[in-house]
Amino acid sequence: MDEKIYTEISILVEYPAAFRKSVADAEMPGNLLKIKVNDEFIIGSKDSYTECPLMGSTFIEALEGIIRIFNHEKSIVEFHSGGGTLLIIEPRDERTVNLTPAFSQESIDNPEKRIFESKTVKRKLVISEIIRVSKEWKNRSIHVNKEIIQTQWFNDFEKALTEAESARAENG
Repeated sequence: MDEKIYTEISILVEYPAAFRKSVADAEMPGNLLKIKVNDEFIIGSKDSYTECPLMGSTFIEALEGIIRIFNHEKSIVEFHSGGGTLLIIEPRDERTVNLTPAFSQESIDNPEKRIFESKTVKRKLVISEIIRVSKEWKNRSIHVNKEIIQTQWFNDFEKALTEAESARAENG
């Protein structure tokens, strides 16, 4: 395992035309996403993004994962509905988490089956970046369609965001 502690994380979201159309129709949009730790992409690449057909669900998983991190539990974020690209977030200690890309349930359950190396990142940075990008996505969605706040899926997303922010405030 990589013992280096990474000090930068960026979650980059692309907002294609289909995003605007879905939000305008009050449907959960898809987005394109990539994650970079320091100068290395762990999801997506310099030239390509990973598809997230149900971005609201992906953000809900990531935000709920913040609470699991504070409870010292592993969290899984799925980027493709029904399988595909996954990110395993595992607390190491009070200050760091391991981020590991995965493509199968087997690699989630058994670290020896993992193809990709874990990246150890400061916990506070991972949590802050998940909340930052979730708020950005929320604001862009509302900007396209203010009525989106009346949909159940958007309410579920906002609830997860509020709970994650509360957990961060309580736990640091």
